[in-house]
Amino acid sequence: MSSDDVKEPGDIVVESVGEVDLVTAWSLLAPGGSLQSVGWTSGESAVFPPFTTVGTLKTLVPYVNEFVAADDLAELVRLVADGARVPEIGRRVPGMAVFD
Repeated sequence: MSSDDVKEPGDIVVESVGEVDLVTAWSLLAPGGSLQSVGWTSGESAVFPPFTTVGTLKTLVPYVNEFVAADDLAELVRLVADGARVPEIGRRVPGMAVFD
């Protein structure tokens, strides 16, 4: 699946590549949606076309892990593996997940 296959905007988009993918992820947000930037593997700048970020209320939230999360992440993985928690992902696109 590519971002071209996403027909409906999502409420939350989690993006990890940066650059053009971050700009694309922004365009996949529904009004009031939140773009969670959790990485920047491309190492390249994201350039938004003029007026892309003006108008409809959306948020871009950078994620920085400023604490040791290994134990919490291990517990989360265990809960998912045991079936106690089931993540609900609307669509997967390389470098991002779109949640409805």
